[in-house]
Amino acid sequence: MARLGNTSLNDLPSFGRRLMELAREQDIGTPMLLATKLYDNYSDLVEPAKRKNKYGKIVKDRDHDISAITRMVQTHFNEENAYNVQSKYLFAYSKLFNCSLDYLYGTTPVRSTDPDVRIICQKIGLSEKVVQKLMHKSEIYLEGSLYAHFDYDFLYKDLDPEAKLLINSFWNDLLESDLFIKLPEEWAEMACALQLHKAIKENLDTIDSKPVTLTDRNTFFKILDEYYATHPDERFFDGDPFDIYDNDPEYALEILQQIHDFERYDRACDEGKSNMIYLGSSGQFDRFLQNYFHDKAEAFEIPTIKEYQNYKPQ
Repeated sequence: MARLGNTSLNDLPSFGRRLMELAREQDIGTPMLLATKLYDNYSDLVEPAKRKNKYGKIVKDRDHDISAITRMVQTHFNEENAYNVQSKYLFAYSKLFNCSLDYLYGTTPVRSTDPDVRIICQKIGLSEKVVQKLMHKSEIYLEGSLYAHFDYDFLYKDLDPEAKLLINSFWNDLLESDLFIKLPEEWAEMACALQLHKAIKENLDTIDSKPVTLTDRNTFFKILDEYYATHPDERFFDGDPFDIYDNDPEYALEILQQIHDFERYDRACDEGKSNMIYLGSSGQFDRFLQNYFHDKAEAFEIPTIKEYQNYKPQ
């Protein structure tokens, strides 16, 4: 029995790919295991037609039924469109994987069966996981942070033992702030600076690793042309280059070495400059974040019993 993990998702048609992703996420590793899950949980939807023996008595055979379902499941991994799959199987898949029929049909990338989640995802462009987290209304109790190392009773006599931080409020404040635009802007500047620095560093490493040898005639003059295109005022050798290449190969090799050294010097300067730009942008990004969260911490007030009793959930 072929394992689902041995098959590349890119090799599967659309519906088969979605089904494979759902199965793998639940550690369902073979078509037979998927068939068994379906049979054990939703046999009323996927059970094969009843068989009768020669006496007309209905025969119940679990292994036979699972084998029949397995063959059906295997065909589903080769389907491009969900409408080629029996509706009972589609319904069973949606229940087993807790996903919407619209997702199985490929009309939405949102798996959730909650219509509110789908609408929010479509309207604001956030992923399903993010929307579900925001709808969960999580909270962090502050007791550990307040009492982990010191006894603060001498500071606050009316601390709320149930003091907590509402995670949704935390993210709400952040998104309402200038960070909504500034944070990705600052991050993009830092990320671009880092990638440009890495590219220049790789180019410098390539120059360092490339030995200088005397090239063929056409390549020699191509290298000269490319060098003088960017360094028009830096002629560093005497004589006719054609004559040099034809009659003085050692001098021609020396010219190539000079060009190589000049190119390496330029790239080394670029590498140093790009590194400084990256360090500056990363430092600016760190300070930008630190300033926001430090100001937020400065304004934070530890809830007291009185404040907690007057708190009304929104």
